[in-house]
Order: sequence, then C-alpha cells, then structure tokens
Amino acid sequence: MKTIVLAAGQGTRLGELTQNLPKALVKVAGTPLIDYSLKFLDQQPSNQIIVVGGFAFPRLQQHLNGHAHVRLLE
Repeated sequence: MKTIVLAAGQGTRLGELTQNLPKALVKVAGTPLIDYSLKFLDQQPSNQIIVVGGFAFPRLQQHLNGHAHVRLLE
C-alpha cells in the first residue's frame, strides 16, 4: 500500500509562523506537524510513504533526510 502525505501548503493563515517555513514543519508541543503523521504511518501496514512538498521545499527535504522510508516529491 502507498500513502501520500500532502505537505506543499504555505500556511498563510498561520501568519509569521510560516513566512520562511512550510506548514508541515511548524512545531506543536516541540514536534513538527509532519512528524506526527509519519509516526502514525510507521505503525500502519504501508510499504511506501510519499510526501509531496512545495513551499520552502529545501527545508522539508532537509528535515526528511533521516527518514529512509519516505520518498519526497516536489
């Protein structure tokens, strides 16, 4: 099974929090939002996780470098 995580949003409604940071990397309780999704998906019978990035793509790419099971698309 393949899972697609959409992480391309700029998050303009979050104001200053997302001027230079993709919404997926905004921290809640000290953890980036995307990490909550990836932690949940790690517990599911998915054989491939695809993350679609957009705004501030290099920052998302840098964050996901340590996740070998994630394929990142721009």
